[in-house]
Amino acid sequence: MEQGPTIDRRIEPDIYASLVNSLFSSMRSLVAGAIGGTSAALLTAYETGEAALYWCAAAIAAVSLARVVIGMLFQHRSHGKRLVEQPHLWDVLYGIGACAYSLLLGVWCLIALVFSNDVTAHLVAVSVTIGYSSGIAGRNAGRPQLVSLQIILSCIPLVLGLSLRGEASYVALAILLAFFFWSMRGVSVSISRTLLAALRAEKVMTLLAGRLEAALSNMSHGVMMLDAEERVRVYNSRLTDLLGLQDGDVQEGMALQDLVRTCVRKGVFSRSELKRLQGEFKVGKEVQIVTNDRRTLSMTVEAAKDGGMVLVAEDVTERKRAEARIAYMAHHDDVTGLPNRVLLKEQLEEALEEAVQEGSGFAIFCIDLDHFKSVNDTLGHPVGDSLLRATARRLSAMTRKSDVLARFGGDEFVLIAASVEDADEARAFATRIMAALAQPYALNGHSIIAGASVGIALAPADGRNADALLKNADMALYRAKANGRGTYCLFEREMDVKAQERRSLELDLRSAFANEELQLHFQPLLHLRRRTISTCEALLRWPGGRRGPVPPSVFIPLAEEMGLIVEIGDWTLLRACREAKKWPAQTRVAVNVSPIHFRRGDIVRSVEAALSATGLPADRLEIEITESVLLEHTERTKLALSELHEMGIRISLDDFGTGYSSLAYLQSFPFDKVKIDRSFILGLDSDPQALIMLRGVARLSAELGLSVAVEGVERDDQLAIIMADGYVDEVQGYLIGRPVPPEKLDRLFSVRIDAQAAA
Repeated sequence: MEQGPTIDRRIEPDIYASLVNSLFSSMRSLVAGAIGGTSAALLTAYETGEAALYWCAAAIAAVSLARVVIGMLFQHRSHGKRLVEQPHLWDVLYGIGACAYSLLLGVWCLIALVFSNDVTAHLVAVSVTIGYSSGIAGRNAGRPQLVSLQIILSCIPLVLGLSLRGEASYVALAILLAFFFWSMRGVSVSISRTLLAALRAEKVMTLLAGRLEAALSNMSHGVMMLDAEERVRVYNSRLTDLLGLQDGDVQEGMALQDLVRTCVRKGVFSRSELKRLQGEFKVGKEVQIVTNDRRTLSMTVEAAKDGGMVLVAEDVTERKRAEARIAYMAHHDDVTGLPNRVLLKEQLEEALEEAVQEGSGFAIFCIDLDHFKSVNDTLGHPVGDSLLRATARRLSAMTRKSDVLARFGGDEFVLIAASVEDADEARAFATRIMAALAQPYALNGHSIIAGASVGIALAPADGRNADALLKNADMALYRAKANGRGTYCLFEREMDVKAQERRSLELDLRSAFANEELQLHFQPLLHLRRRTISTCEALLRWPGGRRGPVPPSVFIPLAEEMGLIVEIGDWTLLRACREAKKWPAQTRVAVNVSPIHFRRGDIVRSVEAALSATGLPADRLEIEITESVLLEHTERTKLALSELHEMGIRISLDDFGTGYSSLAYLQSFPFDKVKIDRSFILGLDSDPQALIMLRGVARLSAELGLSVAVEGVERDDQLAIIMADGYVDEVQGYLIGRPVPPEKLDRLFSVRIDAQAAA
């Protein structure tokens, strides 16, 4: 950092510029110094007749003139601005001039004291130099290093001249002045700190004031601050907008009563409304006032610490309308106008109570449109809403006055059929429902066939409260959809048993995870050129305890539905990285990540935590994802994958080739590897089309700069075909190795694997 005759530029640039600006703030002092210094030097020269003093006077005049010219140029360039351009240049120019002037004063004093015996000359020289040194301590306080240098340049020659006189009084004065000059330097440092603190405080205050003004200007609420005398001190433009006033109608210092009268005079609200407001208005209480143009304003006043008040106004017109609509929507569906879930449950409880009292029964139908999602996805939500309304009309046409039809949410409707009391009637009615909803819809220029599945529960046999009936009818609907859709199903007790079994499996899985009963096995990938294990894929296993081994195809989807998959994924990442740390340095570990982990968790933080805890290098971790990860939240997913890729994590697209848009993903996302799905291997030796597809996908991936792996290799002839093509880097399958516990991997890492097909 540069030292010497410059301000320390380690401080903030704007503060630095302000300090430089302060050096040139007073041209009068520069002019006065120029005239005073030159005149004093001329006086001593005239008094003593010493030629050297005339030269000092001339030099002082020249330097003084240069300093005045520089000061005038600065004033011209800055135009009074606080933040002048190129502050360092002006800092250096000022410092050079100041140091030159100080040195000339010192030399002048030395000559006057040493080469002259004139007491008047001595007095003038010493007095002017002392006065100058005292002045610069304050004037140049913004740059204490320069002050120190100026004192050294001007005062050391003065002290030296006094000492060389040899007289006791002169020597004593020299000693006193040395201490005086040292104290002036301390004063300058102290003033500098005070000035710097003041500038920083002013900067903070200016920043805070700007932020306050920006905050007030951009607030959605109107704000007014009143002093203890109820006069306006601060307000924002939003307040005048809410009150329908012009800018000049509200002024700082205006009495609140005058403002209210202005509002009445301008027709913002009526006198009667004003009287009501005055009667209800209290500090801390929200009051609503209706303007003449039918807007509703909410006003609240809170007491301020200084005895004043803060008034906050908000336009709640839309909120009031929304509240009225919400009151209606609390019991009705906004798309179809049918009763909603809340009203349905109330009416279902009433129907159950009546059925129990009268010894009768009724049926409840859960109706789900089979192809509603595809209509929404392909034709858009407006057509989807039209389909819901048309479905509501068809179902309403089939109901009686005693029945209740409701939209339960999404594309599901619930019908309470009071006239249907037994299973045969329920089956017949369900058949009619499906037939009615299977007819084509003509909507927005489109012919749509939706179809429906129906779940049925009979009351009170299948449930004596609304929740039980709805749950059982929903289980019947779930079974109907599982049977192929477009059909109906009556609730059976077995369904409840299966639901309980599923619940039991959920509890066991949660317990197994909590007790660390889940295990990791690893399946190797063979690098075809190096003939060594390059990667091991971590595969989750659940021994299952008393129920026996549970396959991943069962418990992983269950964990995703439970929301447990994120915690399991974090655990898997940590364990896999911990095991991989024990492997050879060239061997990576691959971990499959669920789409739920991207949607609900923070996969980047999870990976960082696993690497930090285990010390595994980032380039030895490979994240495997399937195409389903990319289907939702594309931008969020892309950002997460990009962050992982920048960390050095390898990204692999698993089961490549099974999705219709996988090729597009290769260009859109930062993949390092593609794993070609095992389906490409089937029939590889007998179906030429299979080989053509495998080669095409492998070649395309390789030409995109991606590493290529093939899954499902189980025979030597399959491996030989893959190796002959030359585009595949790694293979995985039972031929290479089955998933094994980590302790059984050691022997694979230490040998070169030669397949029979490669011989």
